[in-house]
Amino acid sequence: MRPSGASFGVGLVSGPTIVPFVAAAVASIRRHNADVPVTVYVDEASPQLHRLAPTLAVDLERVITGTENLWAPSPTERDRLSAQLLKIKSLLRTRHDSYLYLDPDSLALGDVGDIQLDLRHLLGDHADVFVLPYRAEPTVWGSRHRYFDDPEIDEETANALLNETYALSLPVSVLGELRRWDSGVIYGAGAALRLLANRWMELHRRMLGALKRPSILAHDDLSLSVALWELRDLIRVAELPERWNFRAGPLLGLGPDTPEIQPSALGGVRVLRLAGNRLDAWGLREVRAALHGLDIDGPLGRAT
Repeated sequence: MRPSGASFGVGLVSGPTIVPFVAAAVASIRRHNADVPVTVYVDEASPQLHRLAPTLAVDLERVITGTENLWAPSPTERDRLSAQLLKIKSLLRTRHDSYLYLDPDSLALGDVGDIQLDLRHLLGDHADVFVLPYRAEPTVWGSRHRYFDDPEIDEETANALLNETYALSLPVSVLGELRRWDSGVIYGAGAALRLLANRWMELHRRMLGALKRPSILAHDDLSLSVALWELRDLIRVAELPERWNFRAGPLLGLGPDTPEIQPSALGGVRVLRLAGNRLDAWGLREVRAALHGLDIDGPLGRAT
């Protein structure tokens, strides 16, 4: 049985260049669950999503991110920064008792509502928030090439940059303690997510305000790692099972331009993440299948 008396909702974000992927994500959710509340957060009007909203039974919520005041080297990068801020604001604004955030490169292969049953023995009693760690490089320091412009940076310099960027006084030892989390799928109790989002937003805004110094690269998961470390006595974090955040590329060892994968490789997967393979032939087939019957334009071409 599903938990009764508690509200559950799903959220995604969208920008002008990813509307077809967002629509595919929502359509895949609706294929398996017609009733779960789904909200898509946008920071500018989206005529295509507005037109599709009744068909997909999705709420659109416009949130001003203020990225026009941030430095960005290109419009594409500005859209990426906007999506990061929308993600955090979606956690902050949810009023559900439990909430599932999905990046727009996600496709539901089953009923997303089942996550409540899957993790109900942990949520509340043992954990407040579920996130998937990166297995290959589980710490910020182990992944320093992702976060610091200088791949040869030493720990003291890296720590000084973090403290300057975030206006903190972290000891050097923290670099080895900060876990690297995949922020593409986040599930948890609404109250805990709102607490996390408040601090995450504050830290990430500080980072984005320092972008003119390119020593630290703008990834929201770095700000998330710092926020979760700071809140470690208030928010209990558990590992999200991979079936709820299945990044096919690294988990299946897919190279670039993979033409196809065997359906059996996705057995048991509940949320498929296309990520860097979203434009591969097999990834586009998955997206087009989800969009079947929807009248939508975009980088995929006409998807009806």
